[in-house]
Amino acid sequence: MVEKKINHWCIVCGKGYHACDSCDETKFMTWRRLTDSSNHYEIRLVIDDYTSNVINKKQARKMLNKCDIDDYKTFLPHIVKIIDEILDDADEVKKVSKEKETKKEIVEIENKKQRIEVI
Repeated sequence: MVEKKINHWCIVCGKGYHACDSCDETKFMTWRRLTDSSNHYEIRLVIDDYTSNVINKKQARKMLNKCDIDDYKTFLPHIVKIIDEILDDADEVKKVSKEKETKKEIVEIENKKQRIEVI
Protein backbone atom coordinates (compact mmCIF):
# COMPACT_ATOMS: atom_id res chain seq x y z
CA MET A 1 0.00 0.00 0.00
CA VAL A 2 1.28 3.43 -0.91
CA GLU A 3 1.68 5.77 2.02
CA LYS A 4 -0.24 8.97 1.40
CA LYS A 5 1.39 12.33 1.91
CA ILE A 6 0.25 14.41 4.89
CA ASN A 7 -1.49 17.43 3.47
CA HIS A 8 -3.76 18.57 6.31
CA TRP A 9 -3.41 19.19 10.05
CA CYS A 10 -6.25 18.68 12.48
CA ILE A 11 -7.42 21.95 14.05
CA VAL A 12 -8.30 20.10 17.25
CA CYS A 13 -5.36 17.79 17.96
CA GLY A 14 -2.75 19.12 15.52
CA LYS A 15 -1.96 15.73 13.97
CA GLY A 16 -1.16 15.53 10.28
CA TYR A 17 -3.35 13.42 8.01
CA HIS A 18 -4.06 12.86 4.35
CA ALA A 19 -7.31 14.03 2.82
CA CYS A 20 -8.32 14.09 -0.79
CA ASP A 21 -7.66 17.55 -2.20
CA SER A 22 -10.85 17.38 -4.23
CA CYS A 23 -12.64 17.58 -0.85
CA ASP A 24 -11.15 21.06 -0.51
CA GLU A 25 -12.77 22.06 -3.79
CA THR A 26 -16.33 21.19 -2.78
CA LYS A 27 -18.85 23.96 -2.24
CA PHE A 28 -19.76 22.63 1.22
CA MET A 29 -17.64 22.11 4.31
CA THR A 30 -16.59 18.54 5.00
CA TRP A 31 -15.04 17.48 8.28
CA ARG A 32 -12.03 16.09 6.39
CA ARG A 33 -11.01 19.63 5.43
CA LEU A 34 -10.50 20.65 9.08
CA THR A 35 -10.07 17.59 11.28
CA ASP A 36 -8.67 14.09 11.20
CA SER A 37 -11.91 12.52 12.49
CA SER A 38 -15.62 13.24 12.59
CA ASN A 39 -15.39 13.18 16.40
CA HIS A 40 -12.84 16.01 16.40
CA TYR A 41 -15.11 17.93 14.01
CA GLU A 42 -18.02 17.56 16.46
CA ILE A 43 -15.78 18.79 19.28
CA ARG A 44 -14.76 21.79 17.18
CA LEU A 45 -18.40 22.66 16.45
CA VAL A 46 -19.18 22.68 20.19
CA ILE A 47 -16.14 24.84 20.91
CA ASP A 48 -17.06 27.27 18.12
CA ASP A 49 -20.63 27.61 19.40
CA TYR A 50 -19.45 28.06 22.99
CA THR A 51 -16.79 30.67 22.22
CA SER A 52 -19.28 32.54 20.00
CA ASN A 53 -21.84 32.57 22.84
CA VAL A 54 -24.33 30.59 20.77
CA ILE A 55 -24.52 28.05 23.62
CA ASN A 56 -23.70 28.38 27.30
CA LYS A 57 -21.26 26.33 29.37
CA LYS A 58 -23.89 23.88 30.58
CA GLN A 59 -25.09 23.20 27.03
CA ALA A 60 -21.52 22.85 25.78
CA ARG A 61 -20.68 20.39 28.57
CA LYS A 62 -23.72 18.29 27.72
CA MET A 63 -22.74 18.25 24.03
CA LEU A 64 -19.09 17.46 24.75
CA ASN A 65 -20.14 14.55 26.95
CA LYS A 66 -21.59 12.97 23.81
CA CYS A 67 -18.16 13.14 22.13
CA ASP A 68 -15.10 11.04 22.84
CA ILE A 69 -12.94 13.44 24.84
CA ASP A 70 -10.97 10.88 26.86
CA ASP A 71 -7.69 12.06 25.31
CA TYR A 72 -8.48 15.78 25.14
CA LYS A 73 -5.39 16.67 27.19
CA THR A 74 -3.35 15.70 24.08
CA PHE A 75 -5.17 18.27 21.91
CA LEU A 76 -3.76 21.65 20.90
CA PRO A 77 -3.19 23.86 23.98
CA HIS A 78 -5.88 26.42 23.17
CA ILE A 79 -8.43 23.62 22.64
CA VAL A 80 -7.47 21.99 25.97
CA LYS A 81 -7.93 25.35 27.72
CA ILE A 82 -11.44 25.83 26.30
CA ILE A 83 -12.49 22.25 27.10
CA ASP A 84 -11.13 22.65 30.65
CA GLU A 85 -13.21 25.82 30.99
CA ILE A 86 -16.33 24.05 29.73
CA LEU A 87 -15.82 21.06 32.02
CA ASP A 88 -15.08 23.23 35.08
CA ASP A 89 -18.29 23.30 37.06
CA ALA A 90 -16.93 25.35 39.97
CA ASP A 91 -19.22 28.27 39.17
CA GLU A 92 -22.25 25.94 39.17
CA VAL A 93 -21.17 24.45 42.51
CA LYS A 94 -20.89 27.97 43.93
CA LYS A 95 -24.36 28.81 42.59
CA VAL A 96 -25.91 25.70 44.15
CA SER A 97 -24.05 26.36 47.40
CA LYS A 98 -25.29 29.95 47.46
CA GLU A 99 -28.87 28.80 46.80
CA LYS A 100 -28.64 26.32 49.68
CA GLU A 101 -27.24 29.04 51.94
CA THR A 102 -30.11 31.37 51.02
CA LYS A 103 -32.69 28.66 51.71
CA LYS A 104 -31.03 27.93 55.06
CA GLU A 105 -31.22 31.63 55.99
CA ILE A 106 -34.92 31.72 55.08
CA VAL A 107 -35.59 28.67 57.26
CA GLU A 108 -33.66 30.24 60.15
CA ILE A 109 -35.66 33.46 59.80
CA GLU A 110 -38.92 31.50 59.72
CA ASN A 111 -37.86 29.55 62.82
CA LYS A 112 -37.06 32.79 64.66
CA LYS A 113 -40.47 34.20 63.73
CA GLN A 114 -42.18 31.09 65.09
CA ARG A 115 -40.22 31.30 68.36
CA ILE A 116 -41.11 34.96 68.75
CA GLU A 117 -44.81 34.27 68.19
CA VAL A 118 -44.76 31.49 70.79
CA ILE A 119 -43.32 33.79 73.46
